[in-house]
Amino acid sequence: MSNRLHAAAEIILEPIKTESSWHAYRTPVKGYPLPTEARSSLAALVDVLNDAISQTLRAAPTLWIDSQPLHHDGGSKIFSVHSRLWSSKMGFCFDPVGEPPRKIRLSDLMDVDYGTPLKIHDRTAIHVTAFAQSMPAYRLLAGRGVSVLLYFAALGPDDPLLEAAVKQFMQHTRDHLRPLMSPGEFQNYPFYVPLLSTSSIASATAQQLAMWMGDAMVSIHESFDAKELLVLSRHSFNPTLQTAGLQRMSVADAGPWAFRNHSDQEGAP
Repeated sequence: MSNRLHAAAEIILEPIKTESSWHAYRTPVKGYPLPTEARSSLAALVDVLNDAISQTLRAAPTLWIDSQPLHHDGGSKIFSVHSRLWSSKMGFCFDPVGEPPRKIRLSDLMDVDYGTPLKIHDRTAIHVTAFAQSMPAYRLLAGRGVSVLLYFAALGPDDPLLEAAVKQFMQHTRDHLRPLMSPGEFQNYPFYVPLLSTSSIASATAQQLAMWMGDAMVSIHESFDAKELLVLSRHSFNPTLQTAGLQRMSVADAGPWAFRNHSDQEGAP
């Protein structure tokens, strides 16, 4: 499938078939980190989606960072400078349909073919616990393929419901996602974040999606590995896309939507 994120500021969100009442969209990219102009367009899309999610679903964002690709393009320096402001907390993130995460063994080093990248399962997640910093932090990191925005039922970053929902989500992940580790491996993290993709969502049952998402209402994930932006919602997302100002590209209810970053149109090809 061709890359749908262009420097000309147009982004196409394509629907993904999902189970039950879940709804998902994605746009592929050539790879993260994105070029500067495409990064700006992606951040603009997420900004309008964030505002629309607040209006239509009464949900507030929390930011979770995949640390493995953070070293690309100065991401680690950005995190180092802002870590204290963000009040960062460390956990674990992983592909919930991949091999059970475990530490590297000597046999892994001995058996790998020359030139083949070694599969490393130890993948730290970083949670921005200063909720008011969730979107400012996302904007700084946008387009690097490190961000997972999870939305919970709350009226804003100062709503006590948001803190309670995040605590419940962390406990949910310890109860339901920690058992997906290899026996005895990575057992002591305070939370576990699933790194979802089009392939994992398309093949998942409704029960699996509920297990991965807990009480989160929406996930917006820049997937470094799958080279895509992925949106997953437990409710119909069409009203949110319409409120965000995206345009239908089909009369079908489950058709694609287009976002045009009008602030970048001047001088665009």
